[in-house]
Amino acid sequence: MLFSFYLKYRKPQFKTLSLKNIVALNVYAHVSTENFINIKFKGFRGASRTEDEFTLADLPCMIPYDWISVFLIVLKDENTYEPVVAHLKRMLICYIHEVAKNGYRNSVRSEEKSGSEG
Repeated sequence: MLFSFYLKYRKPQFKTLSLKNIVALNVYAHVSTENFINIKFKGFRGASRTEDEFTLADLPCMIPYDWISVFLIVLKDENTYEPVVAHLKRMLICYIHEVAKNGYRNSVRSEEKSGSEG
């Protein structure tokens, strides 16, 4: 269900910005969806303060550093943005779980390979 939410509401990956160049970020508005709360953010980039918008659905197209940055911003007002905080926590936990799982698999394969050579 979460996967279909991302597919339906995200922007194309090539249109997704990176928070690396963001100088200010504001939580802008709730976006109505069927199953999940979606929040629109406004980011301002560079000295010209070019405005970009993105939603929670765009996060899979961003790097994990950006997820953490958004999480820390909304965490400042956790009571107001509690559903967003919960969404970001879920996303970060799943990401960390997958990285750990893949790291474990790779280490087991490496040990098996070195054990069969010796």
